[in-house]
Amino acid sequence: MAKTRDALAYLVLNATTTVPPTLLKLTTLLYLSDWRSAITLKRQITDIKWIQPFVAKASEVGQYLGKNPADFTIATTNQLEVAFVGDPQSIRLPLEERACLDFVLQSYAQKDWPDLFRLAYSTYPMFSQAAQSALDLVALADMYEHSQSTEVAG
Repeated sequence: MAKTRDALAYLVLNATTTVPPTLLKLTTLLYLSDWRSAITLKRQITDIKWIQPFVAKASEVGQYLGKNPADFTIATTNQLEVAFVGDPQSIRLPLEERACLDFVLQSYAQKDWPDLFRLAYSTYPMFSQAAQSALDLVALADMYEHSQSTEVAG
């Protein structure tokens, strides 16, 4: 769970603009980060077992955050907003994992919320798998890359 905590902390610290990210945005960013990592690193950053639809994991992410009050707070406004209150120096992520998170954060900075949400739902795992399916992101990334190389070669 240390990787999940560190990824969440990194996203919260770096996705915060004028208001902290909501639980749904944070879950979306985390899913996109794991998908990016599956494609580029052939592994997930977190130990989350994603399902289709990935937003079903928002309650699990919220429960995780609630169990770690020394690191995270959840404020209820119109939606659940997440803040990291732990020590930023305690975040331990390899550079290649930070690069995946930064890639997603850059997309987040360039898109409004509906576009980011649509982006997440347009990923290969979301449209290629049935509802309630367990998502092996690494295997799906391999299938996705194979389908892309087949289309280019065809």
